[in-house]
Amino acid sequence: AAGQYIPVLYLDEAAAITGGREIWGFSKFGAEIQIVEEGGQVNASVQEGGVTLIDVSVRPGDPVVPIPETPNVPLFNVKLIPSVEKGAPPDVLQLTATTLGDPVVTELRPGVGTLEFGSTPADPLGSIPVLEILRAVCYEYDFTLDYGEVVYDYLAEGG
Repeated sequence: AAGQYIPVLYLDEAAAITGGREIWGFSKFGAEIQIVEEGGQVNASVQEGGVTLIDVSVRPGDPVVPIPETPNVPLFNVKLIPSVEKGAPPDVLQLTATTLGDPVVTELRPGVGTLEFGSTPADPLGSIPVLEILRAVCYEYDFTLDYGEVVYDYLAEGG
């Protein structure tokens, strides 16, 4: 099935979400996130401990009007909740999926972009090579992250 996989969420306000429970069990890393639009270019970076993990730039073109409809493909996530017992297997290990509820794109501007990854010992993104950038787009949209489904339960009998 076509979709997007979300391996980790980088959060600049991690305390707001890690203090409670969210149903998806996304892996989360605290980071400093910056998005700056200047001189007709949008630059974004994710830094952790002074190391730039993600550096993105897009020089967007003119807005696309009207905004074409795009398929609302599922977002996949591996929900992993370790056991509290030492050496025990995880208590939850599932492949989950959801689609964005009520997605509304308010601006869409295709352009030319760059992408670079860096690494820390705990986050080796820099080992992923950027071979080719197929498309770069700046867009603004609103959505609701709603409930979804367990696509596969790795711990279930016969799973």
